Amino acid sequence: MAKKFLNNTWVVRIGGSIIAALGLRLIDLIFIDNLLWDKTKRLFSVLIDFFNTNYSVKLYWLVLIPILFVITILLIFYLISLFIGNNNDSNQRKGYPDWVNYNQDVFNGIQYRWRYNFFGSSYQIKNLKSYCNKCSCLLIDNKCPNCKKRYGYSLNTSSDGCLLRPLEEIEALIFHRIDNKMYK
Repeated sequence: MAKKFLNNTWVVRIGGSIIAALGLRLIDLIFIDNLLWDKTKRLFSVLIDFFNTNYSVKLYWLVLIPILFVITILLIFYLISLFIGNNNDSNQRKGYPDWVNYNQDVFNGIQYRWRYNFFGSSYQIKNLKSYCNKCSCLLIDNKCPNCKKRYGYSLNTSSDGCLLRPLEEIEALIFHRIDNKMYK
């Protein structure tokens, strides 16, 4: 009932007008009595007097003050990083499952890496790519551009048993490991 009353356009318009009129009257009252204006003028005069006064300072303070300032700033950043580091830990992301950091694995002797897209409560694997098991270089056309090792889809093309599998099969294996909590 109250929510419906406050969403009424007439109530909002008339109530806003009354609040604005009272606010303007309050501001007018403060400036008419010169309370705020006198305090503002006094603040400016104190600031001007402070900067126009001559001070005698020992020379070591001119060196010590900037050093203390830098140390204070570094200490503040360190304390902030302690709080941010604990709250922004990738293992403790709020709202994400505990397997969200499971983004690489080895299948048939070949490294695979991927990322996730989250859509509410569902997720999807994206950027699934295969990498060389010798030098961890991204494979291009079943071949490592770094060490020139060639990978195949059958035992005839690969002598060490490292077989590429279709990415759909790798995705199915990843989902299987996530569903059965077999990820690292």
